[in-house]
Formats: sequence, structure tokens, C-alpha cells
Amino acid sequence: MQNFFTTKNVIIIAVILLLIGGGTAWYFFSKQITGEPDSDGSGENINLPISDDSEGPGGRDNQNDDAANVSLNGAPLAKIQKIVSAMTVGAAIKKDKLRYIERQSGAAFEVNFDGSGTNKISNTTILGIFESAWANTGERAIIKYMSKEYLRVISANYAASSTEGTFLSSDLRDAVFSPKGDRISYVLNSGDETKIIIATADNKNQRTLFKTPFSSWRIFWPEEKNIYILRTPTANENGFLYRINAATGAFEKILGPRKGLTISTDGKWVLFSETTSNNTMMVSALDLKTKELKQIPLAIIPEKCVWSKKEANEVFCAIPKFIEKGTYPDDWYKGIISFEDNLLKINLSTLKTSSFSLTDPIDAMWLLLPEDESKIFFTNKKDGSIWKADLR
Repeated sequence: MQNFFTTKNVIIIAVILLLIGGGTAWYFFSKQITGEPDSDGSGENINLPISDDSEGPGGRDNQNDDAANVSLNGAPLAKIQKIVSAMTVGAAIKKDKLRYIERQSGAAFEVNFDGSGTNKISNTTILGIFESAWANTGERAIIKYMSKEYLRVISANYAASSTEGTFLSSDLRDAVFSPKGDRISYVLNSGDETKIIIATADNKNQRTLFKTPFSSWRIFWPEEKNIYILRTPTANENGFLYRINAATGAFEKILGPRKGLTISTDGKWVLFSETTSNNTMMVSALDLKTKELKQIPLAIIPEKCVWSKKEANEVFCAIPKFIEKGTYPDDWYKGIISFEDNLLKINLSTLKTSSFSLTDPIDAMWLLLPEDESKIFFTNKKDGSIWKADLR
């Protein structure tokens, strides 16, 4: 079989991603990529370079195949503001500041919630960044970038006055920080098997939690005790979601087989979408404690959601005003289809909703909530800009 991810094709994909935005990056690079690591991922500290199964609760239920287009006539208009005009590759909240990495310059910045007081927080510049995954603390980020023809991955620390980082293996497919930001877990291709590794934030004390012959996984860490892994979503293949105990490595299947399975979880609920036989999205919510499954009659891509930390059972989502015919979730990941969104808060216990209309044509992703949840930040997938919407 022809290897799509040759060095030449990786460079071509990186260029495309620089042009069409960061929301598609992990879709391509969660697949197999060739390249030489800067190190063996042993956790050596370095300065950052400068400019260089059976069906049960998780099986298929007989549910309505139609997800509704959303009309929010009469919903209040959200007061929105563009906070960062430049194209960005990921953001996080640190207390009363918003932190982000600018794609063109490769530098990290922070800005006040009202868009004032932009301040550079990195003393190094990394060109060719196409993806970053921040810790909840806003002090660390896992950065993927192209250096010449090779993929590089760094765990960067922006907590001190001098920016430091640790090279991770370029065979890393997906990575996430623990809720406290002091540990990382990542998907590592190793020969004929794939490992789920857990380590300190600077990649020391590595421990293998899980091994599998399948290579394409996404990883989530919503609660300290459990890590979740999901087969990379595509409409044409069955997806599975597993939960792994971060201490013991014990695992259990939560969902699957479901085609096009994509999820968001806070450790109490799993909000998920799947592709039906007539190629539409069906959205449901699974209570992980009671195993109760609820259908959500809305078209939601769970990556466009963020969980409330103030109110149990509540999730904020960007939902498309209308849905074009297409292959989901693939067409959205690839940038073939773009949405224009509104904002919706859903209580998954009662299914009560609160909605906010957005006047600008924004395809929202990477949603972030500050501590008081009076506002919400999101990145426009169309151009990488960062916006704020007031929720009061």
C-alpha cells in the first residue's frame, strides 16, 4: 500500500494547514508520519530552538437519524469582540489573561480579556507551528511544528521568565496534559504497536498504561484518575471510546462500535456524535455513572463544546445555524465544509437550553471558559482569530 505520509507529502500538508487553519491539523497528523525525532523522548531539558465487541450502553440504539438545523429566532444577541486578529494555533486561560501562540511568528503571547495589554511571554520563536495543546493552567503547551522536512514535538514551559522545553518523540500522535497540568499522556507509535504513555510534564518517569495494535487514537484527560482514548473519527469506520485508569492501567469500553464517533467528556458525561446510515449526525449524551443514554436533537460536533465547572451537567457548545450535506465529521475537519455558529448552553440532566445568537459568520472551535463563566472565548476556524462572547 502506498504510504501517503511520505516526507514530501508531510511538507505539502503542513503548507496546506498553514493556509486553511489549525482545526484540521490533528486530523492529518494523527495518522502515521515519517520523520526523525530530535531525541528519544527521554525527557532531556533543552532550550527551545529559535526560528528554525458487544453492544450495551456503548452500542447502537434505535434512535432518530435526523439532527435538527437550529433556528434561534428570538434568542438574545451575544455581545462579541475580536480579541486576537492574527492567526493562532491554540489558546488557554491563565487567571485573568488569555494566552495563545501566533502561527506566523511562532511566539506566545498573553492578552487581557478585553483585548488590551498584549504581552509576549516567550523569549524564543518557533517557525512552522501548526498545532498546540495547552494545559488547563495556561503555563505549558505541547507544540507540533515542521523543521525542514521533519516533524518536531515539544513540551514547552511558559511559567518562568525563560521559556524551556522538552523534546518529545516525533512518533507521538496525540498528547494531553492532566487537569492539574503536572503530567502528560500521549499516544506513541512504536513498531507494530501503539502505546499510551503517562509521564511528568517534562516527560520523566514514563510509564506505559496501554498497548494496542491500532495506531490512530485521540486522547482526553478530563479527570485526574481516568484517561480516555478514542479511535480517530471518520464517517467510514467504526469508532470506539475506552476509559483507562491513570494509576493502574485498567481499561473498559465506554462506546462503540459507532461510525464517525467523536466525543467530548468531563468524566461524568460523554457528549458524542456519530454518523448514521443516511450520512447525518446523531448526537447523544451518556451518563457515565448511571449509563443512561439521552438523544440530543441538535447537530453538534463535540469538539465545538466546553464543559462548565460551576454547574454540574452543563456544557456550552457552538452549533451550526444550518447543516450542509456532507460526510461528517470528515468534511468539517478537512475544511471542505465550514459552519456559521450560534452558542448554546445545555443542561444534560434536564435538557434545558439557553441560546445566544452570533451576528458574525464564525465557525467556532477551541472554546474556553474563565472561572466566573460570564464570557466564553473561541477561535474562528476560518482564519484562526480569537473572539469573546459575553454570556451575561
